[in-house]
Amino acid sequence: MDGTCDIAEKHSALTPLLARLPKSYSFAQQDDAALRVLADNIRKVRHGHVFKRYGQTDPDAIILLDGIAVRTRITNRGERRIVGFLLPGEISVAKEGPRTTANYELAASGDCIAVTLPLTELERLESRYPSVRTLIEWNAQQEIRALQNQIVASMGESVEDKLMFLLHDLHARLARVNKARGNEMDLSLRQYDLADAIGASTVQVSKVLKKLRKKGLVKTGRSRSRLKVSFPGRTAEPQSQDS
Repeated sequence: MDGTCDIAEKHSALTPLLARLPKSYSFAQQDDAALRVLADNIRKVRHGHVFKRYGQTDPDAIILLDGIAVRTRITNRGERRIVGFLLPGEISVAKEGPRTTANYELAASGDCIAVTLPLTELERLESRYPSVRTLIEWNAQQEIRALQNQIVASMGESVEDKLMFLLHDLHARLARVNKARGNEMDLSLRQYDLADAIGASTVQVSKVLKKLRKKGLVKTGRSRSRLKVSFPGRTAEPQSQDS
């Protein structure tokens, strides 16, 4: 059993984070100490918990391990808009400089499990352990890709195009860390969240989902407060970690 498996077994809660590393990455023995620090800072939060507030100075770094967190920003007209979602294994960290302020709000949609770590502590770990630096750098690349996809999703020609792009993107990101079951995923999101993220109304999204169900392109259902979505006939294809 290689070092990656050993560490993943010791800190099973961190598995979504480790799964995001490039497959070519090889853990050093000292990395276990860094992961122990991360594991010691795991906490469970309830639906609605605000990890970061807009304008907050020196916000904590957040590593989501389970659940979904919603990013919102304030528009020029003073309205809140969803600008993206933080999924398991992904990291939210602002490192522009000393006394950095958060330029978005991050709140839990449903119950979540996350590592919350002061930025100074994260920087200390980065300087001492190559695995943490690799995780942050890799996540930064993936976050840029996710934000680019969010922009593409909001620019589709129709509500149907935008919604399907968003759902497929969420599914691919969840599948990457084994949080999707085949072609099915659970989202602790409301139709309102999906609508806001693509710049549509809830009525429009509801009509599109109904249309997609009739076409057999998606299946939806609710389990408690979670929206269950599946793509009949589509096989999950997690993206390569080395891309």
